[in-house]
Amino acid sequence: MIDRNHNDVLEYHKMRPIMLRYLDNHCEELPPDHKLPDGKTALIIRWGAIGDMIFTSPLPRLLKEQGYYVVVNTQRQGLSVLQENPYVDEFWFQERGTIDQVKMHLYIEKLKEGFDKVVDLTQSIEREILHLPDDTGFKMVDDRNVNYIDHTISKSGLDVTGLNGELYFTEAEEKAAQDFLSDFQDKFVVLVCLLGSSIHKAYPWWQFIFNDTTLYKEIPELITITTGDEWARLLDWEHPNNVQGAASLPLRKSLLLAKHVDLVVGPETGILNGAGCFDTPKICLLTHSHKDNLCKYWKNDYSIQSPADCSPCHEMVYSRDQCQIDKHTQTSKCISQITPDMVIKQIKAAYKEWKRKKFRAIITPSQYHEDRKSCQPLVIL
Repeated sequence: MIDRNHNDVLEYHKMRPIMLRYLDNHCEELPPDHKLPDGKTALIIRWGAIGDMIFTSPLPRLLKEQGYYVVVNTQRQGLSVLQENPYVDEFWFQERGTIDQVKMHLYIEKLKEGFDKVVDLTQSIEREILHLPDDTGFKMVDDRNVNYIDHTISKSGLDVTGLNGELYFTEAEEKAAQDFLSDFQDKFVVLVCLLGSSIHKAYPWWQFIFNDTTLYKEIPELITITTGDEWARLLDWEHPNNVQGAASLPLRKSLLLAKHVDLVVGPETGILNGAGCFDTPKICLLTHSHKDNLCKYWKNDYSIQSPADCSPCHEMVYSRDQCQIDKHTQTSKCISQITPDMVIKQIKAAYKEWKRKKFRAIITPSQYHEDRKSCQPLVIL
């Protein structure tokens, strides 16, 4: 069952094929069966990756609260992130690469026709906060440490700040996640995002952190679940307390696990952005972004800014040539300088808080006060 409260109507999203195509020098008209309804209508255009879509995720609710019928034009990753958002009335979907880059602006102008409000987020972060290689044709914002979600919402003309992302799941998805975690009750479960989309998101020290001489030894309750794409399997490790999920855990399941585990750790990836939607403790290994860009409003945040002198660079990194490379790890200097000891320290801090909450949940208030009388001082780990 999907909870859709807006307009007091329960309805499923309409999964659409490409709604508009560019043909020669003219755009097609909107097909008759896709005419917009009466009343205020709003269009959100965002073709970004997972993190970009999480930055966009509060917008449908904010526009719905203003009385708009909300349409989102996005691509496959956008659907994965927003597909159960109850504040989206329609998706206008297209596969990546189907629009000619040269003619994209004409396509977008045609797409906007008939809407009362249009929020065009095309390259709104990539060209305004993060610098694209060899690109001088854009204007940077004055404060490049601005929070990504604050900046995204500001593009809609709304004066709203301080929000985190919003992810929605069905009851079936929730049950599947709980079943997956049922074997790990009373364990300290850590979701480890092994790898991101760029070289500065390839953390080289995982197996120095998670082994029998470090955390598995020092935290006996520790269970790790790894996640990532096919390439992430190269960074995975075998251990009785490690569930190897790289290349096997679907995106939405990983995002949902980020809600229910005890800690999420990893570089600047979509999963870490997803964890920012929830109260789950998280450790983001920050490289090209400033802590305020991503984590300013996160709850239970233990994130680490790289100590490298180049971090944050606010660069979109597509190749090794754009980064200073660490000669020992052959990955970016910024991610390499986040040492295992720095990450271990933060994991232990999150574990200590987990133990404290677990201890307080076991002892009733009356027992707690009785113990304080008979056993001073009582140390809570």
